[in-house]
Amino acid sequence: MKKTWVVLLFLVLLGGGYDGVSAAITQRIIYAGDTPLASTCAVTQTGPMELTISACSFTTTGRAKIVHESKVSNLQSQITAGRVERMPDGKRIRGWIHDKQGNIIEKSKTHVRNVATTVTVPGPGRWVIYLLDGPGINLDVILQLWEDPRPTKYVEYIVMPFVVPVGTTDLNTIDLEIFTVLPGFPAPKGMFEK
Repeated sequence: MKKTWVVLLFLVLLGGGYDGVSAAITQRIIYAGDTPLASTCAVTQTGPMELTISACSFTTTGRAKIVHESKVSNLQSQITAGRVERMPDGKRIRGWIHDKQGNIIEKSKTHVRNVATTVTVPGPGRWVIYLLDGPGINLDVILQLWEDPRPTKYVEYIVMPFVVPVGTTDLNTIDLEIFTVLPGFPAPKGMFEK
């Protein structure tokens, strides 16, 4: 009886509980740097072959170039017109890239998913989960085979491509990489650090 309690306690402390649901989820981290890129999206395994994407927001970078403010003529009028914006350091400007007709190609946009979404991986294959541009500012989620064409309303990956072998009945044996955005820049490393 004592051994049973010790084993159960060990499982609770080590694995967060003995519920049998725990995919090997890791983060693929990207730093936003000077861009508006941001994400609050999280992914958890909620069933043997189910993944749940949390209600979240995702801000795209848009297509821009960052320059010193001295390189922008008529700076104040450009800011007022929404063609450029001042960076937090107050010395640099983010200017939205224009097409040949002078129209902004793509500004940064925040997409929102108001409810969690659960997707069921139907079986073997190489799968990916994308965030898609929905109506208005809504964010949609789609699970699809990696070899299928990327959807036209693609915003970003949320789960990087992962392989489900034939016979898999639980994703807890599959390594899943979740696209994760952290603000700012990574900490500087020493000369000999990886």
